[in-house]
Amino acid sequence: MRFLKYIGVFGLLFMLAVPSYGQMRSGGKKLKKVTCPIVEGNKRNYSLGVRVGDPYGITGKVYFKNRWGVEVILGKTFAALHNVANKEAFDKLGNLSYDTTTYLGHEVKRSYVVAIRAAKHFSIGGYTGLDWYAAAGVQGRYYQSHYVFQYTEAALTNVTSYDDTIISGGPDVAIGIEFVVPYQPLGIFAEVGAFSDVLNGDLVPNFLGGLGFRYNFK
Repeated sequence: MRFLKYIGVFGLLFMLAVPSYGQMRSGGKKLKKVTCPIVEGNKRNYSLGVRVGDPYGITGKVYFKNRWGVEVILGKTFAALHNVANKEAFDKLGNLSYDTTTYLGHEVKRSYVVAIRAAKHFSIGGYTGLDWYAAAGVQGRYYQSHYVFQYTEAALTNVTSYDDTIISGGPDVAIGIEFVVPYQPLGIFAEVGAFSDVLNGDLVPNFLGGLGFRYNFK
């Protein structure tokens, strides 16, 4: 339900932004001033907002001159998207001092994500406030999982549970678009990307994506 609320808020902001962009494109007038850290680009600016997707949470971005930016993401992940990784983590535990163990299921009680990356912005068609960007950095993830499994010991079979903590980390890359509403301190973005858990030797990329908005501070 919370995810649907975020989608609704983003949709409302997008509908408010589209008319402003249409006026900017069709009016044929040169904009004298736009509250846009990407376009101004002559001093350091800050923005703070929220994002939905994987991960979802708080996003903060600092814009520097020459169209560079640094973003920090603090949030969570949808555990259902990483069931395979959690199952593999259980398999690596071995038999836990029992004769044999059989995985039955798991529940992710907690998950946290921290990411930091640098981004380079490029204008799209000369339109004020509309950019595409490429970003690269690192991402760390923390899972606290509750496993249920069947075990055999001394010819007896029982069912029990086990709690385990999983820490993963590795490179994080993304490509996306960002639009800053003319005359408004509001930026909207959407992106796709990938993350590899090299900390645990998993080089296969996990594909990610997200969208959201940020308020731009002067």
